[in-house]
Amino acid sequence: MKTKPIKIITFVSVFVIFSMIISPFVLKFFTVTIGESQVLITANERTALGLHTWPDGNIGVIKEDQSYTFYATNGGLLSKTSGTLDNPVEEIHYTDRPIQNLKEIYNYAGGGPVFEYNDILFMLYHAEFHNNNDFQQFYSTIGIAYSLDNGDQFFDLGKIIQSTYQLNNSKPIVAEMAGAPFVIDGDYLYVFFRDTISANQQHNLAVARCTLEALSESTSDQLTPTFYKYFNGTFLEPGISGKSTPLEFLNGNIRWFDIGFDTKRNEYLIVLIDDALIGQNLYMMWSKNLFDWGPRINLTYKQGELFYPTLIGLSDNPKISNDEWWVYYTFSEVGSWSRWQDARLERVRLEF
Repeated sequence: MKTKPIKIITFVSVFVIFSMIISPFVLKFFTVTIGESQVLITANERTALGLHTWPDGNIGVIKEDQSYTFYATNGGLLSKTSGTLDNPVEEIHYTDRPIQNLKEIYNYAGGGPVFEYNDILFMLYHAEFHNNNDFQQFYSTIGIAYSLDNGDQFFDLGKIIQSTYQLNNSKPIVAEMAGAPFVIDGDYLYVFFRDTISANQQHNLAVARCTLEALSESTSDQLTPTFYKYFNGTFLEPGISGKSTPLEFLNGNIRWFDIGFDTKRNEYLIVLIDDALIGQNLYMMWSKNLFDWGPRINLTYKQGELFYPTLIGLSDNPKISNDEWWVYYTFSEVGSWSRWQDARLERVRLEF
């Protein structure tokens, strides 16, 4: 399905020219075509289906033949729907299932990003502790769960990544780790996150990894797999409260993001949300090696709240595409903690 282009941009930005001092190789021209935004599910349609706070994070996607299955958080519980890229809620399988056998007591635990390995379906999830049961004072972590029945039930393997700043109920701060976008490259699973270093410092794009072999062995033994954070060029810091290195030049603010791999450019692609003076901007960045990202390219701006972006490619693996991508996101005029009063699911198409 082709979309009518509304913006065709050839980029060489001031930021790129400035970056030549650090990385001369990033100076290049390319064109991106951005389609018109499309509303897929209105707020009324969403709530009528029991999807009251959906998708409350990244959407996980599995493609089988011409059908797609979608996993997303709905109010701190899991949802599973199926359909097409035009209608991801054609069939509702469930809207409110918890992750089974959680190893810790959370106020919130909901996942989305999924992948299959050795006939097991894995899900990365965002979990929260709420200080004094105040959901606006949350400390988030990232865990991993697995399913042996095609995603009908997910069972916890445990917490795998936590911020450098450790939970402290006497000095609570908000620690947002985002929705755990991932990349599988070679023998490794890479999970990306925001790392809170202190009350006033975040590494807005960081990464940790685990071997797929270790993940498989941990699942067989019902143990939590060990992840290591990337810090100063090596993966030696523990995933739980270890140090990290920011991956974007200048460590720009990121509210939420997702990652895929583009085969035409042979590069990794991030789409991310950051705040404008009024509303939000949708940006993209490229990386050849997962560890050096930038510069940012501003794709679109909306008054209101544009949030929870998910990249969906057009190949059999939705995390991979050849120069054509859909970006799904929520849009709310109200935004913030009241977004679910009017949030709808929208998408735009990107072509390179």
